[in-house]
Amino acid sequence: MAERLYVGVPSMAAVAEFLSTSAGITGAWGHKVTRVMHNTGTGNWEVESSKQHPPNSALGSTATSSQTSDSGYDAVVLADFSTIRPGPNTVQFEEQAAEGEAPQQDPEWLSRMRTLLLDNVQIAPTFSLMLALPQTLGLHFDAASVIHSRTIQWLACDSSKPGRQRDDGLECWVATTTPAYSADLLAMSKQPGCSPDAMAALVHNELRHVLAHHLSEQAAAALSSPVFLRVQRWGAAFKRRVINTPSLLNKEVMLGACGDFCAGSDPGKADAVSAISSGLDAADKVASAFLAQVQSEKPGS
Repeated sequence: MAERLYVGVPSMAAVAEFLSTSAGITGAWGHKVTRVMHNTGTGNWEVESSKQHPPNSALGSTATSSQTSDSGYDAVVLADFSTIRPGPNTVQFEEQAAEGEAPQQDPEWLSRMRTLLLDNVQIAPTFSLMLALPQTLGLHFDAASVIHSRTIQWLACDSSKPGRQRDDGLECWVATTTPAYSADLLAMSKQPGCSPDAMAALVHNELRHVLAHHLSEQAAAALSSPVFLRVQRWGAAFKRRVINTPSLLNKEVMLGACGDFCAGSDPGKADAVSAISSGLDAADKVASAFLAQVQSEKPGS
């Protein structure tokens, strides 16, 4: 059944940028948070981040990075499970009793939230195949969910999306693997001598098999000879198990968490919609906590 799909223009980041601007929020786009510290004396948070700057060939400069530190935040909400899960995107959390004192790493309130999430959330990685073709495949759809396939679960023509058209005429496709086939590829990637090119070739072959009955002979030849081919591991793409609450908030330090990992009891609903609902719930909890604090500080309360 055909249905209309919506995307951000020129990229999906435009959706978040528009919503934050409309709400009067100042966003720091392109920054990666590396360290978060809670000051028990003031109750405020300090956030450190880094930003990558691409090289400028005209000036002969190389890629650089800059560090930024901002303080005075009243609350911190984690919207990405990988920030608290051990791995390359883990954020360093600290607690400081007073200015000038050595901060304590991995404070107790962080351990409680980390344990809750790690004990109850299970991720399901997937692999995304990206390829560019010298001519159109001539398919009657721009994107499709693939049923009854053990290997490919979704494919989409990226160059058909608004704002993604290419001047060189290439047609670009993305295909994602099923959880079962992703597990096979993950095990294969740990074997000696397994290269990213070899894995890309395997997924490419599966995509050709899925589309075999939908292509003309000329289009099949184009699919067999892409000008670009790459496979990318998406480590926390889906969730096998989620926590049964819409969001989390530790009112003691005002540390919250929201996202598709807070989708309720059904991991099948761990999608963008549930992530948005979780974010709204977290915002309500933070606002309610601040309102209660203001009410308690009023004379006579």
